[in-house]
Amino acid sequence: METEPPTVADQSPAGIVVLLTTVSDRQQAQTLACALVQQRLVACAQIDAIESVYVWEDALQREPECRLWLKTTVERQSAAIAALRALHPYTLPQIVILPAQASADYARWVRTAVRA
Repeated sequence: METEPPTVADQSPAGIVVLLTTVSDRQQAQTLACALVQQRLVACAQIDAIESVYVWEDALQREPECRLWLKTTVERQSAAIAALRALHPYTLPQIVILPAQASADYARWVRTAVRA
């Protein structure tokens, strides 16, 4: 069983974190983004078209993907990650957690948007 990722409470004075993940196409990205926002686990999501280069099963891969930037709070981070894992189409999803600094007004909006 996978262990819980470390929290970034001490590194994020605003209490905001950005979760990054990738999926293979825009439809998957939109599905994930809408589910997480509707569940109020993330305040918002941005979707970028990217090209990923990586090794998978000993072979070099170059694939178009979509990257999601998901903004949430330190308090909602674990629930957002659990939902992301449950909904994600990949066997091994990328889940990167970045502490974020934000303006006071934006941080307040994020906290309000993810209140359960």
